Amino acid sequence: MDFKSSDTITGPRSEDVLPDTATAAVKVVIVGGFGVGKTTMVGSVSEIRPLTTEETMTQAGVGVDDNRGVESKTATTVAMDFGRISITDQLVLYLFGTPGQERFWFLWNGLFEGALGAVVLVDTRRLEVSFDVIGRLEERGVPFVVAINSFPEAPRHNLDDRGGGAGGPPPPRAGPGPPAVPRPPPRTARPFIGASTVTTPKAPHSFPGTPAGPPPGCPAHGADPVGPFGAGGLRRLYGPEAERDAPGLFEKLRAEHGPVAPALLHDDVPIWVVLGHSENLHMLRTHSVYTRNSRRWRLVQDGTLGPDYPLTPLFAWQPICSFAEGAERERLRGAVNNAMQQIDYRGVRRAINRHSNRLVNEFGQDGRADLVSQFTDHLPMLVMLDVLGLPEEYNEQMVDAARDMLQGTETANASNAAIMGILERHVARRRAQPDDDFTSSLLEDEARLTDDEVAQHLRLVLIAAYEATSNLTANVLRMVLTDPRFRAQLNGGQMTVPEAVEQTLWDQPPFSNMLGYFAVQDAELGGQQIRKGDALLLNIAAANVDPVVRPDLEANMQGNRAHLAFGGGVYECPGDDLGRAIADTGVDALLMRLPDVELAVPETDLHWTNSLISSHLKELPVVFSPRQPLELSSSPGQTGASRTDWEISSPAPRPPAAGPVPPQAAPHVPAPPAADGPVATVPAQRRGAWRRLVEWVRGG
Repeated sequence: MDFKSSDTITGPRSEDVLPDTATAAVKVVIVGGFGVGKTTMVGSVSEIRPLTTEETMTQAGVGVDDNRGVESKTATTVAMDFGRISITDQLVLYLFGTPGQERFWFLWNGLFEGALGAVVLVDTRRLEVSFDVIGRLEERGVPFVVAINSFPEAPRHNLDDRGGGAGGPPPPRAGPGPPAVPRPPPRTARPFIGASTVTTPKAPHSFPGTPAGPPPGCPAHGADPVGPFGAGGLRRLYGPEAERDAPGLFEKLRAEHGPVAPALLHDDVPIWVVLGHSENLHMLRTHSVYTRNSRRWRLVQDGTLGPDYPLTPLFAWQPICSFAEGAERERLRGAVNNAMQQIDYRGVRRAINRHSNRLVNEFGQDGRADLVSQFTDHLPMLVMLDVLGLPEEYNEQMVDAARDMLQGTETANASNAAIMGILERHVARRRAQPDDDFTSSLLEDEARLTDDEVAQHLRLVLIAAYEATSNLTANVLRMVLTDPRFRAQLNGGQMTVPEAVEQTLWDQPPFSNMLGYFAVQDAELGGQQIRKGDALLLNIAAANVDPVVRPDLEANMQGNRAHLAFGGGVYECPGDDLGRAIADTGVDALLMRLPDVELAVPETDLHWTNSLISSHLKELPVVFSPRQPLELSSSPGQTGASRTDWEISSPAPRPPAAGPVPPQAAPHVPAPPAADGPVATVPAQRRGAWRRLVEWVRGG
């Protein structure tokens, strides 16, 4: 490619002045990988003195910019190139060249505004540097042509060597080049000055070797936007199939690709789904390669995924331990761990028991209830509000907002903002007036968290604990009510409620997926080549049923905590003990109040609401013998005093005094009033130790 020198000239030249006859202009963007010659191209064809923004390359770029194959390059574009071509006396073409390094790709958003299309400049010696460039254009639906920069030592190709598309012409080129990648017919027609129209569907070029569109005969041909297949013939993790049978979808991915599979998130955003148990463990434990810092995600770096993306609340970077790296993660995680250790778990269990009994009081006399909407949706939030020091009046509002945000709906961002508003005001109150709660512990920690950092961590603890524990409690109750072997073991003393909770964490983990992890460098995982900047989905549910670790899904998993329900590695959930406490204490309290509770509908009539990260049981209708309300002032953990300070246990000095804690007598539990009608009894079987102790205290 020849080059027109742009010598320094003082003042405008005559050819630089826009002709008076020009009445219309079009814009084309020149794109390509690092060092392919974009600046040279603009300078070669521009009729005016080109504008360039080249700067000398320094040592700061070592290890950041990939200069393999262009080691002699000494300058690079840091903003844009600009040139002009007169098509006719009335029409001019403006050329905008883009920088090639990924760290400057955020500038593309502005450069592409109003552009009719792009020219992709390719160096045939280094075709791989153009893959991500083409992928980004395809993801945005930008029409483009491919131009070859014929370097002296580059291989030569004949124009006749190009391949045909799947039912349509191959992409046009501005010169000879290698065979074209087959593509499906254009779905839309968009004008492109001086070349045939080329419009391609979105394609997940994060996956090397993935075709740009579905192969011939693939069901994706002609599929609507919410069909099971998207660009490249890859399966979508959203739409009717995912909502109807998410576990089945992931097993199809396992059968088709193995333990790590390429798939598509909402809006056909590419992601790797990690399905294997050992592969997930490796990802969780190798934090030097895989991080939760979403700012490492290529699509976040280049601006493809912005704040309006529906799943953004699930992965957007925040100043919290779940997204931090290195020393900053240790600082933040240390503060959270310290605050968790300050929680009085005995007092929490009393609060769980009190809230459980109060919820049962609200429907106990009816003889029927929906345990999801009337119990499991509310118990975790009530407890977490206690732990954080928030008033119970926020319960309904928080439940609705949390559920909406986690489902990734169109209003998810607004719900997230509502939750953060409540938490930020609460942090400001606790900063001015500390109390004996988790919020004050975070504020007083030696790590000196800012108010924003504290509010963000409260959101993390609140939402994660609520969703996980709500789902876990509902799943335990469903299993108790539908699996005769499970119920018999539980009532017979062969399985305690905590053991039932642990079995459920294997079979129905509260979070089925976690978005996401991001590759810090190129790596191999499960036979797939993961590239730096790729996103990965931690698939907890699929890992827990991996045939490699669970060849027999009916096998009892009692005593085995190798499940991934709470993650692992440096980002492991710090509140697993709190979640277990809410689930096992809440379930035990409900079963004590309603010993004859039974499912009111066939198990096949139960339905779930599925989102990317969890499956939430819609309803759990039950029947039981009506029960009179229990006097809560006499229930365990209730002091009878006014709770305007929302304490969850008796006040204690902070921090707790060192030394042994004297044993406490078991609290007196009064027998509940007799039911209005006949009470169905459970056949006499061997009872668990806790049940026998409670019945002995009650005088049974």
